[in-house]
Amino acid sequence: MPRVPAKERRRQFIDATVRVIAEHGVKAATTRRIAEAADAPLASLHYCFHTKEELFLAVFEEMADAIVQNVLNSEASTKSLADSAPEHLREAVDWMTENRNFGRAQNELANWATRHDPAMAAQAYDLSFEAARRSFLRAADADRYSAAAVDSAVQLSILLLDGLLMSWCAYDDRDRLEGAIGTACDALRTFCDRLTTTDLDALTTSTAVN
Repeated sequence: MPRVPAKERRRQFIDATVRVIAEHGVKAATTRRIAEAADAPLASLHYCFHTKEELFLAVFEEMADAIVQNVLNSEASTKSLADSAPEHLREAVDWMTENRNFGRAQNELANWATRHDPAMAAQAYDLSFEAARRSFLRAADADRYSAAAVDSAVQLSILLLDGLLMSWCAYDDRDRLEGAIGTACDALRTFCDRLTTTDLDALTTSTAVN
C-alpha cells in the first residue's frame, strides 16, 4: 500500500471528522470511528493529531480558511464596506449550506465546545474572527476605518452567521433561510453605514483637536 503524505492524511482525517459529526454528532465521533471513516489506521490518526481536541480545532480552522478563501477568490471588491460586508456574509452562508456536512458539523461542534471545552470554543471563535477580518479588509474603503470599527463589523457578522446557521440546521428550509439572510444583510449594512459616519466623524474631530 503506497504511503500517504502527512498533509494529505491530515486532510482525510479532517474530512472524515466532519462527516462523522454531521451524521452522528460529536459524542459519537470517536477516534476509532473517524479513522474508519477515513479508511486509515487508527495509529495514523494519533500520529497526525496528538489529541481529539487538536483534531476538532483543525476542523474549525479548515472551515474558517475555506470560507475566507471562497471570498478571496471572488472578484475583488471596489465597494464600500457597507456594501461588501453583507455580500461576504451571504457568501459565507452560501458556502455553509452548499457544504452541508461542514455547516452541520460547525453547529454541532461549536455547541459541544462551548459546553465541554471553553478554551477550544474561544480558539475557534478567534479563528473565525481573523478569517472574517481578512475578507472584510478587502473592501475598497476599509482603510478609512479604525481597527476597532472593522472589528465591530466583523463581530456583528459572525453573530449573524451563527444565528443563520442555527436557523438552517433547525429548519433545513432554503426559502426560510433566504428571508433571514435578507434581514441579516440589511442589519449589517445599516450598522456599517452608521459606523462609517460615526468613525469618520470621530477621526475628523480628533484631527481638528490635534
